[in-house]
Amino acid sequence: MMIASVIFGAVVSLAIESWSYDAEHVLLDQIELIAGWWATILSLASFATIFFLSQSFSHWRDFYFCPRRIQGRFDDVNLLCAANAKEDERSGRVAAEAAQSLDDIARRGRLMHQLFLCTIVKRYGCLLTPTGFAYLRSKRVIKQDEYEGLIQSHENGIAAWITAMCWWVTTISRSVKRGDIDADQATMTIIYEKITDMRLHFGKMGVLYAGRMPLAYIHFVNLLVDVLVFVSPVALYSQYWLWSILGVGIVTLFYRGIVKLSMMLLDPVDNDEVHQSSLSGQTVGFDVGVFIREANTASIGWKGAAMVAPKHAPAKLIKKKIQTGHH
Repeated sequence: MMIASVIFGAVVSLAIESWSYDAEHVLLDQIELIAGWWATILSLASFATIFFLSQSFSHWRDFYFCPRRIQGRFDDVNLLCAANAKEDERSGRVAAEAAQSLDDIARRGRLMHQLFLCTIVKRYGCLLTPTGFAYLRSKRVIKQDEYEGLIQSHENGIAAWITAMCWWVTTISRSVKRGDIDADQATMTIIYEKITDMRLHFGKMGVLYAGRMPLAYIHFVNLLVDVLVFVSPVALYSQYWLWSILGVGIVTLFYRGIVKLSMMLLDPVDNDEVHQSSLSGQTVGFDVGVFIREANTASIGWKGAAMVAPKHAPAKLIKKKIQTGHH
């Protein structure tokens, strides 16, 4: 865009330069008029583009912290479950059945997290189809009964991540009822608060992306900047003469650059695929794979930390010693 504008500015400036030698030509007077209203457009374009950029960055920042908060709630739930895992009465370590429950909770939590992000990032949407579910089954991300459940949910029009989240919460609840997770009422209240807060941020991410910016405002800013750049060769000639060629390039670089940067900030996950078509391929979009890998690693880490916790006397032995001491 900038190269094309510079070439256009050079052609216009050289044409005006040749026409200005004609004494009867009044073109220079008309150029002064154009330069006057171009300055007015410049002020309006400066305000509009700066405001556009600030709002776009605010959207990018709000969108970024949503998956980070989701990760935080996910870690909170896994931490509370791991810290309250049932202990073996003999060894004082996490019991085998409790360790299995922690694995199931972590695995279904990872599945929920991945399926939700697939609804936000279009290029991962293929995983939300029957073919995608079959792929997840082949990679042992889901089991056969879970595959059949996802297929049925897909046929019924239920979002895959909603189904997975229900499974995740059910797994936690059943683990507590079986005694694999020894959580009291207060702990369970905190866990459910974390889960509902996570679901709130799931919904917030979708709303933020759908309502990122009114389309009319984007069109207005683009039109304003296009007019500013198009008229720049003529308007700048009256003050800078042939140096206006360089001025056109500078105006195009900054104003079109601000608009392009703003558009990139409005698309944090690169769903529009506009930025990837450029020669550089640079983008400010998130690498969603990083979010997934971080959440997966953390989900395994809490259970691993509980498994290597220092040995301590089983609860029954402690009670027995206390009773003996009283006697």
